[in-house]
Amino acid sequence: MGMYINKGNNDFRDIWARNEYVIHREYATGKGYADLVMIPRRNVSKPALVIELKFNHSDDTAIDQIKRKEYPAKIADYTGDILLVGINYDKESKQHTCKIERYHPLLYVCTMCVRKKHNRSGSTSLVVVSKASGKYKEIYC
Repeated sequence: MGMYINKGNNDFRDIWARNEYVIHREYATGKGYADLVMIPRRNVSKPALVIELKFNHSDDTAIDQIKRKEYPAKIADYTGDILLVGINYDKESKQHTCKIERYHPLLYVCTMCVRKKHNRSGSTSLVVVSKASGKYKEIYC
């Protein structure tokens, strides 16, 4: 689904977005196209955004598509926070709905390895290795 962003010089939202983010429309991910991906510019401490737009569906459908097609895996090297944003416009009610979730790559990306690790302190943790990036994360239980 295409998206309109005002290209005029007088729209403060567009100027703000371009100053803060590198904006990719119809961003190819290997399993489809994310409608909009916004990656913060250097020295900007804001989250990256993966945005899917729907028309007469639901914001949940948009979020599910982002996860199912693994759109965030394309920006797996980005080390900051990533937010998944699903937006739906309902033609009948003329209302927008929006759902925002924090992306947890280890929950959505298939893994190569999950193993239990017992620490000297007696606590247990899981070590999960991401198939997409080869990076690992230790999760304390």
